[in-house]
Amino acid sequence: MKVSIIAVAFENNVIDNELIRHLSNDLKRLRMLTTDSAVIMGRKTYKSLGKPLPNRKNIVLTRQPNYSAEGCIVVHSKEKALQEVDSEEVLIIGGSEVYRHFWHQADNLYLTRIHTDVLGDTYIPPIRQDIWIEEYREFHWVDEKKNGYNYSFINYSKKRLKNSISIVLSTYNQSEWLEKTLYGYEAQTFKNFELILADDGSRKETYNKVQALIPQL
Repeated sequence: MKVSIIAVAFENNVIDNELIRHLSNDLKRLRMLTTDSAVIMGRKTYKSLGKPLPNRKNIVLTRQPNYSAEGCIVVHSKEKALQEVDSEEVLIIGGSEVYRHFWHQADNLYLTRIHTDVLGDTYIPPIRQDIWIEEYREFHWVDEKKNGYNYSFINYSKKRLKNSISIVLSTYNQSEWLEKTLYGYEAQTFKNFELILADDGSRKETYNKVQALIPQL
């Protein structure tokens, strides 16, 4: 199963749903990319949509135990969300906390980049050039009747480095996002150790290397 992220962000990576709603071309792109696939979103993103997206399996990820959303599958963990997917690709459509939970394992990023900075308190994680490869860019000039900014559709794919080790330390309840590099190993981390993803050969050897790094995190 391929995991892809769809996001709309300003130059400073801020997400602002009120401004984003005016991008009619972005809504068309969202429909094109997600129709007949599964989408995973947070509770606030679902609330901003107002209803399930048609012709898609809508999965809402939330910490609220009694939350319900008509026409959607409600889950309380990332693992359960992925278990509900029955399509070849699942698309993560927001918001910022849900993006962070899937950012590390995403294969593709479909970004609408709005070419201005705005103030805000919700962000997508940084798009690092040593991790993501830009494969496509389509620029759009400002249309005063529909939106107030120039913007671009940009497609990224994630680099797959044979000898890289990625360490993920996460819990769904932890809001702080830290990112650091230790002795050439990429560590994308919340506070509590939960999962290791690696591609350097022996699983046991990788585990031992990671254990040696943990005291320094």
